[in-house]
Amino acid sequence: NIPVVVHVIWNQNHQNISEEQIQSQLDVLNEDFRKRNPDRLTSNHPFSAITDDVQIEFCLASLGPNGEMTSGITRSKTNKVSWNDDNYDDIFFSNRGGKDNWNPDLYLNIYVVEGDGETLGFASFPDELEDYREYDGVVIDHRVFGRTGTAGSEDFEGAMGRTATHEVGHWLNLWHIWGDEFCGDDKVGDTVPAEEDNYDCPTFPHRPNNECGSGPNGEMYMNYMDYVDDACAVMFTKGQSNRMRAVLSGLRGQLQNANGCNASTAVYDESWANSLIIHPNPTSGGEVRIWMDNPSQQEIQIQIFDMQGRLISSTPLSASVILDDLKKGLYLVKISSAYRFATKKL
Repeated sequence: NIPVVVHVIWNQNHQNISEEQIQSQLDVLNEDFRKRNPDRLTSNHPFSAITDDVQIEFCLASLGPNGEMTSGITRSKTNKVSWNDDNYDDIFFSNRGGKDNWNPDLYLNIYVVEGDGETLGFASFPDELEDYREYDGVVIDHRVFGRTGTAGSEDFEGAMGRTATHEVGHWLNLWHIWGDEFCGDDKVGDTVPAEEDNYDCPTFPHRPNNECGSGPNGEMYMNYMDYVDDACAVMFTKGQSNRMRAVLSGLRGQLQNANGCNASTAVYDESWANSLIIHPNPTSGGEVRIWMDNPSQQEIQIQIFDMQGRLISSTPLSASVILDDLKKGLYLVKISSAYRFATKKL
């Protein structure tokens, strides 16, 4: 489960898209990455056997970078009427009319803007995270974001939310199926070699026995990592799935410690907060004990986060928890059950 924060950057009112439209895009991502899309390949299609459930899901973050409750949506009014090649970098900076990204180790930052009408979206790759972390995220034009509201307007009638599926694929380390050159390498073994990018909605089989050695079934134009219309992009392969999951144990491995999704079904409990005891607090070092003044019969988890949202420790709360090896700084202590949670700062 990957926590998502959607940064809506708007100038005109219609660019300030609704929560319904945002949720529709999350629904598309979860359908496509879990092979639950209604238009997936039928079992008799030659490529059906290598389509895969990536087993990655996305939620709007419910906990912010400092442990605060959040809707997972930020809204920023800008003086930029639209964005283009000359100012795309500004999207990632609050002081330049955009919005600073949330910790990219722990969140997928999606920026929703109005672009130039030519570039529908773009994304950063995992290998850019170390040197260009302030630019990490995915940018999508609001006219192809989701499948309701402004999506599908004007010259974007076929928008079904697949631009985001494609760009999040890049964010998780996928290349275009043609490897960005004639018969190029996309680093995945089971995608059919393609001569170049495909557009519109080709007829199957497309380019059978092509110059790259595609075989009689032709190119895999229906793959999410090609450029065809949304209605014709319906699949990831097993190899692509493995490559995306691998990056979650590598360059984007800290996402496995992300906690941004965990409060979505729980509610904050003031009585729990009052019964949570941390002593001594503050402390100049040494041992710190954490316990509940009025123990609950529920199964309770206690988690310690730093103020960048990274999980430091996690353990069941049975009696008291002892901490003695924290570095100097501010921490968030969270206790939670399936239905409620509370936090305090240490």
